[in-house]
Amino acid sequence: MGSKIILITHEFAPYRGGVATYCEEVARAAVRLGYEIEVWTQGNSQEDDRFPFLVRRLPGVGNLRPLSLFLFAFSLLWRTEDLKGARVYLPSRGSQWVYMNLYRLFGWNPGREMITTFHGTEILRYARNSWLRKCADLFFTGSVHRLTTASHYSVQLLQEKGFGAWTAEIKVAPCALKYDFQRIEGRSLRQEKEPLNEFRVLTLARVHPRKGQGEVAKALGGLPLELRARVIYQIAGKGDKDYLDQVVNQCQRSGVCCEVLGEIAENKIAETYQNCDLYVMTSHSLAESVEGFGMTYLEASFFQRPVIGYRTGGVAEAVIDEKTGFLVEEGDLQGLTNAIKRILMNPILARDMGEAGRKHALSFSWERTAQILFGV
Repeated sequence: MGSKIILITHEFAPYRGGVATYCEEVARAAVRLGYEIEVWTQGNSQEDDRFPFLVRRLPGVGNLRPLSLFLFAFSLLWRTEDLKGARVYLPSRGSQWVYMNLYRLFGWNPGREMITTFHGTEILRYARNSWLRKCADLFFTGSVHRLTTASHYSVQLLQEKGFGAWTAEIKVAPCALKYDFQRIEGRSLRQEKEPLNEFRVLTLARVHPRKGQGEVAKALGGLPLELRARVIYQIAGKGDKDYLDQVVNQCQRSGVCCEVLGEIAENKIAETYQNCDLYVMTSHSLAESVEGFGMTYLEASFFQRPVIGYRTGGVAEAVIDEKTGFLVEEGDLQGLTNAIKRILMNPILARDMGEAGRKHALSFSWERTAQILFGV
């Protein structure tokens, strides 16, 4: 299948997040397609032997702080000879930042072929920082052989932020379901026992204002009393404790029952989706951060749960409005309440959206994404 692929990323397991999942699933798909691939990343893990590819751990903790980026850059410089004959894939902004800065400063760019993927947030940051913009313009126009994005939205964002020259031959290499999910039965017993007295609304995401747990709590508090009494808001994930306390207090003030599930173990994620009736995540677009796609919407859809999100970033590619769920304008709390109410009051609508959502989720494939990235 050609030269070895070296995937370089600052985000990877055991760190959990959209980019880390993207990197892992792309690498797994590449192996299934017969490519030879290694992952070079930072941080420590005792479970790297579970992957069907080699994981090489470099110095640093895997964040974007100056010390970690310096260690990242130094360790790549040290391994220049290993990179020279390889196809180098940069799927995260940490590896992009290191490569394009080394290229601008020293003309350093080993690798037989360079491939990269934009998710969204990195585009905003390149646009706002004059040094990064200059580095990006030099590197991505002169050195990268294959430019891809994880969503059509990110192509539009590149054009809006003045990087349109990059998009002439850009390919969209979208997210998909985790490979392990496709061997799990989508429905759960909760859907077979209607009517239910309890209606569980789930948000599984990093606990942070950008993910919008507080707005979900407010929207649930706007439901009529007889509906609100049925709702249990489940908050899954770890993150900002102070913000979590604010969300829980908001639920208490509004008379909404709240369950804090904490971080969900990998082997419990499917069960968590199966135990809910509706998935809601109201991600915000900020000056330097955006929801490039939103894989958790696809995951919930796979388990035949209707989904609700804000119409922001690339969410519209994961949620088909009025078919697999509802999209609400960002910040429209009344619209969010109305969308939740429609699903809560109409089990048939919820079922139909769940069934359409499963078909939509299964239409994505990591193998197709890996072929877009690495195929001839």
